[in-house]
Amino acid sequence: MRALLLIGSLVACACDSARIAGGRVVASGTEPTGLAAGAWTASDCRDARGEKTAFGAGAVEVRRLSDGRFALVETRPDYDDIVVTNSFVRGKERVFQLALKSAASAPYLREYRVPASGPGPGHLFVVARQWDSRETADGFVAWYATEPSVACALLPGRAGGT
Repeated sequence: MRALLLIGSLVACACDSARIAGGRVVASGTEPTGLAAGAWTASDCRDARGEKTAFGAGAVEVRRLSDGRFALVETRPDYDDIVVTNSFVRGKERVFQLALKSAASAPYLREYRVPASGPGPGHLFVVARQWDSRETADGFVAWYATEPSVACALLPGRAGGT
């Protein structure tokens, strides 16, 4: 598997030994500014067996940056922010993908799917096994053959917009 590089707490800890593709971890309050294009709150997180899990997902906001690109920012109290810049549109969804590989883990994929335009619900998936990716001119596109390790609903919320 030529997987790039992710997972919840590993990204949030900003470990020096982690390699990240598709975004970065930044100190809270230093994320990129831009016009809020939508906001969501993670809810009803479940593991691959469908059991509820206490996966620590936070609030998600998509921002349109001054150069016209989109960035997704995930914030959680007491953790650094996750900024995902690797995105593409698939059908009616804008898909943001971030990958992480720490010294102590296999590579993980974190995928956010939100409406490409207009309000509506979305999803957050964390994939721990059997995923692969290919490079594109704008980053990478990943796919997976198994059920995600964690799946969360992203419920529309209020945008803070900066």
